[in-house]
Amino acid sequence: FDVVRKIMNHIGANSNVMHYRINDTVTPGQIELIDKEQRHRQLGIYELKGDRLKIELAKPGLPRPKEFSADPNKLPEGHVLLELDRAS
Repeated sequence: FDVVRKIMNHIGANSNVMHYRINDTVTPGQIELIDKEQRHRQLGIYELKGDRLKIELAKPGLPRPKEFSADPNKLPEGHVLLELDRAS
């Protein structure tokens, strides 16, 4: 999750140490990122299919996305979409 940490720093949730929680009992899965001082919480959703991980995060203080943005080039204000492929 180093990429997620870089994204958090970019949007103002500076932290060198971050904790995360996931809930995989719902679809899409839910992820919560929390910095070590517990001042910033980012709510998001994730999907893992094969070798591809997709995560959409809202800026700290904004509500969790309910679904992935249909057009990644037109994300809602304050959202970040990550699509990662496992290196082979």
